[in-house]
Amino acid sequence: MPSVPSLRSSGGRRPWLIGVLALAVVLAVAIPVLAHLTGTTFEAGDGNLTVQGGETDWATPALANFNSMNDLPTGSGDDSFGQGSKEDTAVPKVVDGSIPNNKSDLSRFYTASEHVATPAPDGSEMFYFAWERVQDPSGTTNMDIELNQSDTLSSNGVTPVRTAGDVLFKFDLAQGGTHPVLGYHLWTGSAWDQPAHSLGGNFEASINTGAITDPIAGVPLTARTFGEAAINLTGAGLVTPGGCNGFASAYIKSRSSDSFSAALKDFVAPQGISLNPCGDVSVTKSTSDDSSPAGAVFTLYSGPNTSGAVIGTCTTIADGTCPVTTGAFSNIPAGQYTIDETTVPPTYTKDSSLPETFTLAAGGSQALSYENVRVPGSVEITKVDDAGVPVDNAVFKIYSPAGITAGVPTGAEVGTCTTLNGLSCTIANVLPGTYTIDETTVPTGFAKDSTLPKSITVTSGAATQVSVTDPRKFKMIVLVCKEATDKLYSANVTINNSVRPPSLTSAGAANAGLSTSDETALCQLTAGAKGALLRDSDNNGADTHVANVTIP
Repeated sequence: MPSVPSLRSSGGRRPWLIGVLALAVVLAVAIPVLAHLTGTTFEAGDGNLTVQGGETDWATPALANFNSMNDLPTGSGDDSFGQGSKEDTAVPKVVDGSIPNNKSDLSRFYTASEHVATPAPDGSEMFYFAWERVQDPSGTTNMDIELNQSDTLSSNGVTPVRTAGDVLFKFDLAQGGTHPVLGYHLWTGSAWDQPAHSLGGNFEASINTGAITDPIAGVPLTARTFGEAAINLTGAGLVTPGGCNGFASAYIKSRSSDSFSAALKDFVAPQGISLNPCGDVSVTKSTSDDSSPAGAVFTLYSGPNTSGAVIGTCTTIADGTCPVTTGAFSNIPAGQYTIDETTVPPTYTKDSSLPETFTLAAGGSQALSYENVRVPGSVEITKVDDAGVPVDNAVFKIYSPAGITAGVPTGAEVGTCTTLNGLSCTIANVLPGTYTIDETTVPTGFAKDSTLPKSITVTSGAATQVSVTDPRKFKMIVLVCKEATDKLYSANVTINNSVRPPSLTSAGAANAGLSTSDETALCQLTAGAKGALLRDSDNNGADTHVANVTIP
């Protein structure tokens, strides 16, 4: 906001003074109040909760990591610190009872936080808080805001266990003052260090000097009943740039006087906050065939690719998780990272999404899941007859899970192929495992290999060879010839003690395409030539012997 000339004068009110005042009012209304703390747009210097111009404030929708806590109603149901509890009391006593309606009676506590990019490369952790109390004070204001690294409750069941390095911010106002004075103390393990440390230019704070409205709680607030502050924890040296010393809990309490050893009064119960500049990365791996996912090694790199510095590695175990140690994938600074699977278990392929780049938020947790796909194999089937000649048009199928009941595969069909052009056929992209194979269509004139169906094992990245032999089927043609005429004769014959008619008679010769000379030539075959191997005489694929033929 432009500076305004001094309004001090030894005389009465002057026309030019009225003009300056009017201009100041116009400027105050027309020009948005912007944040003064470098790196953030949060406005903690205007003493209200509403959004003005391009800033963010308590009423900003979805304010980063916003938390709200109301104190218990004033009266006998309210609680406070008592029995002489002071700031150095590690576990203050919590008592019930009425808190007088004065400067010490708190009503509400707000917190928010965010990671900002300034200054690069690690940015800063910003902490915002606001308090409200029941009425306009009659004396000094002394509020203490405690940040704890742990959210584990102490023995009083209310306040967290203190850890060396915890922070206590003092928010002090002189009687009738409007400019808060802030400083901080560090917990040494047994007490808060002295004297208070200065925040320098790493904070902005204010109170309301007039009546305002809290749009969050929907309540009016009289003058000096609202205070707020924004603190650059990183700039103040309370959070190490690129480090991981964050805070998990915050609460506010009032002190009875300016003295640091004064008795504690009212408090608003602690609340969890997200003030950890670091985060965690977890990796879970599965496999496409539900086998053990153990043995995959994942490597985490800083930056947008795998050429960055190695942050750490982890190796998956049987349940698919990838345990890590502190400093590897857990409690690492917020920022951009790239993860890759640098050791892929044999017979598997890496997840197609790897390497993957992601941004880890401050206080965030990045859960990553990947699947290793098993490298498939194949089944190559070669089919021949009993003379070793390739056979076409045979259809083969494989089934999973493997199993045979009463000569029939029990699994579901997962692949098929058909022999053609005298070549073997291949069922591709078969995951490793055990299957049942069967010939489901046997070409005419052949019998199915007696070993089918049967189990086969497919291995990763290899072709499983299956050789099938389908024996040929034979039909017996019985020719009865009359020697006197060398013509086919319609007479029954006895085969293996079974009387059967001839297969081809003179009447049927013409239908079979035999000419008279063919018929004569056929019947003039010598006795030696007339001998025949009778195979499959019943057309059932079972006969393999020479039948005894008697021609009358």
